[in-house]
Amino acid sequence: MIVCVCHRISHRDIERHAVACDSFDELQFSTGVATGCGRCGDCARAVFDDAREGSSCGAAAHGAGLHVLTLAQA
Repeated sequence: MIVCVCHRISHRDIERHAVACDSFDELQFSTGVATGCGRCGDCARAVFDDAREGSSCGAAAHGAGLHVLTLAQA
């Protein structure tokens, strides 16, 4: 699924960056996601955070005292 229409970034592109232990800022710098019109920002962050939770990077972040926020479903 395309998350960022402005820069044609898919959820798989975002997941690859998250699993590679990139930060969201690094993702934005290298892909441009959520830097055009900005409408994809919440969705891009949610995809990124979900992918981090499932990777060793997410587990390391929890161990380091960092907290990953997830969006509550309505």
